[in-house]
Amino acid sequence: MIASDVIDLVREEVNDTIKDYRFSDAEMLSALTDATRELAQDRPDLLLDATGSYNTVVDVTATNQTLIFDDNQRQSLMHYTCYRIFSKDSEDDQNLVLSRNHLSLYNQRI
Repeated sequence: MIASDVIDLVREEVNDTIKDYRFSDAEMLSALTDATRELAQDRPDLLLDATGSYNTVVDVTATNQTLIFDDNQRQSLMHYTCYRIFSKDSEDDQNLVLSRNHLSLYNQRI
């Protein structure tokens, strides 16, 4: 799975699919970095590779970057990234609710 796989889902979820995006790729990558770090902290077992060594969590800096998590974690990463994106607009009450909902969905999935 690459970063754009998750970002595309996030853009659909936050209704930001038309070019001249409301949220830049840089904002999306930053939020996705937060999501990968949070998932690694919450589920360190997901970092184990086939040899029993732990993969290192790195910043997500490009949309074509391969993520350290497999496709099974796509929805978890999407929900946490949506939580971070909606949090940026949290002065809007509706976005605050959406942010909390996505955090709750993330917590349910992990």
